[in-house]
Amino acid sequence: MAESYAKLCEQKSTLSPEETIRQILKKLKEELQKLSLFSPSDATKKFQTDITFVEQEYNGLPDIVAEYEAAYPGYKQSGPQYNTAECQWNEIQKWDNNSPLSKKSRQAIKKLREDSYRDGTEEPLNDTHPKKILEYSQQVFRSIKSCYDQRQEEEGERLAEYNEEKAFKKTVESWFTDLKDLHGQTKNYNDKKKYGSLHAVYLEAEQVWKKIHDLTAETPAALTPAAFKKKLTDKLWRVLQAKDERFRWHKDWLDKQLLVTNAQTNYDTFKANRRKDFIREAEDVEAEDGATTNGGYDYGTGQGPAPYASSPSVG
Repeated sequence: MAESYAKLCEQKSTLSPEETIRQILKKLKEELQKLSLFSPSDATKKFQTDITFVEQEYNGLPDIVAEYEAAYPGYKQSGPQYNTAECQWNEIQKWDNNSPLSKKSRQAIKKLREDSYRDGTEEPLNDTHPKKILEYSQQVFRSIKSCYDQRQEEEGERLAEYNEEKAFKKTVESWFTDLKDLHGQTKNYNDKKKYGSLHAVYLEAEQVWKKIHDLTAETPAALTPAAFKKKLTDKLWRVLQAKDERFRWHKDWLDKQLLVTNAQTNYDTFKANRRKDFIREAEDVEAEDGATTNGGYDYGTGQGPAPYASSPSVG
């Protein structure tokens, strides 16, 4: 796929990831107080709302983590939900292993999935995958927009990522529901001796089971309550940074818009008064050689042209 033509916009936000969200909010509030006092605008008003939103989200993070922590024992190995899912996965494996489908057919079905039917969350994705095509199309379309509009879109994307992370407990629950449904499909295809479809469902279930297993396994993918809290906080920080970046570009947009408005007013005034002002000011112009506009000379006396001395008579 061709490279993106998105123009690079200057980054105006200077927020540091070394600072906590609370520290950043304090600084931004102080800055907004000054801006609201001396140069209030739609940008400062909107950003004030954004700061309030992030502060409320930040204060609410412990409750979200606590809810996930309460459910986490059921997700862990030996937990009731995990045990049920493991039994379902083992049965799916058994049905697939016992099917008479040839090795060659299994390989062909797996290749079909990898080439044309990978889930959008699986990596790597080839350039022909619908998700990749969507991302590229969005990127190219974004490249023709103003930096302010680009920052608005990026802000929306980060907010969507944060909201998705907030709902992670619901996402995990959906994995268990999905595996249960795939277990039922596998049994149905096994009963009907539709072994190609059975293997296809097996491959789908394999991906779901991997998510469930990795959730609590001793791997970097494990998402304990503490890890979930950090990930959620990091994504909220990214939301705050995106909102700050959008604010800087919004302010820049309005400042430049004001410059155009003022310049238009000045030009309209110039056009309306140009001739009159020119003719009037011409009376005050002095040439470099001292000549005045009335044709005389000013020798610095302030009294107009000096008289000529009369020539002496010749006897």
